[in-house]
Amino acid sequence: MITTGGYNKYIQHAGSHHLGLDVHDVWGSSTLKAGMVISIEPRIHIVEDSTELAAEYRGFGIRIEDNLLATEDRSVVLSKEIPKESDEVVKF
Repeated sequence: MITTGGYNKYIQHAGSHHLGLDVHDVWGSSTLKAGMVISIEPRIHIVEDSTELAAEYRGFGIRIEDNLLATEDRSVVLSKEIPKESDEVVKF
């Protein structure tokens, strides 16, 4: 959706990183292994001086983050109970 909508230029953050003893531990390998925990965090940021969008859409960013545990055969979403839909977030 981000790519086909032409919003790639507003992505200013990596989409994922390893989580460990230090929040942003360095990956020792490019292979995801059982027991590793990673973030999946798409983010979009519209700068205030953007002239491509209407004024009401400028000067904000949003990031939706999930944390996943890799197991031998699947991933487990550790943050599945955190509100992510706009109506849920407003209630929170």
